[in-house]
Amino acid sequence: MKFGFTTNDFQYCPSGSRGIGVISLEDSIHELKDVKCNDAIRENHLKSLGLKFIFFKNEDVLYNLENVLIQVKQTIHHGR
Repeated sequence: MKFGFTTNDFQYCPSGSRGIGVISLEDSIHELKDVKCNDAIRENHLKSLGLKFIFFKNEDVLYNLENVLIQVKQTIHHGR
């Protein structure tokens, strides 16, 4: 999903202040120094808009989806 100058894998906009603003799915390219720097800029910009984040590696979604869904549900319900 395109949001401003960045692309996010999924965006959830709750009506209240609780919940997740952005769910980010990341692969190994996010371990590179330049990519980490760009990720930090993107995250800071979106946090300045009041969005909250939760991150998962692509492998987690592919091979441990049940745990990912539990974490998403907990984050939505507890507003972490």
